[in-house]
Amino acid sequence: MKFNFNKKLVDDYIKKNNLSITKFCKLCHISPNTYKKLINNEDCRLNVALKISSFLDVTINEMFNGNN
Repeated sequence: MKFNFNKKLVDDYIKKNNLSITKFCKLCHISPNTYKKLINNEDCRLNVALKISSFLDVTINEMFNGNN
């Protein structure tokens, strides 16, 4: 099953808070390589999406819906 990760949600947060991808990943407790896989829809591990959604304070549904 293919999921479409909401890249815009993450990109907006990174820009708003003037973060690098590396810093964002450290704050979410994930590796940059894992982040890149998720963003490129290569890997959709639920635990990674949950870490990001928890950090951004959004629902898991919002992480996979919206404009990419």
